[in-house]
Amino acid sequence: AYTRGARLAQSKMAEVEAGLVSLSGEADGAFDDEDAAWRYKVLPEAAGPPNLYTVTVRVTRDIQGRPIEVSLTQMIFDPAVM
Repeated sequence: AYTRGARLAQSKMAEVEAGLVSLSGEADGAFDDEDAAWRYKVLPEAAGPPNLYTVTVRVTRDIQGRPIEVSLTQMIFDPAVM
């Protein structure tokens, strides 16, 4: 489950890097199809220099009542202004 969560977090981070997810505020939702039980939250924070953000992607799921969470953090220049 942690491996799948890590891959989903990497996938969502790639969407942020590609500009498909805006860095203007938090974003959250659920994945599609066979990953519909997984939820994500994208948390951008300004990192100082213009257009640079520290982005955290959290992916969560409950399996048999036990919460699973994977978190990925990366610094990203806002692709909307690059």
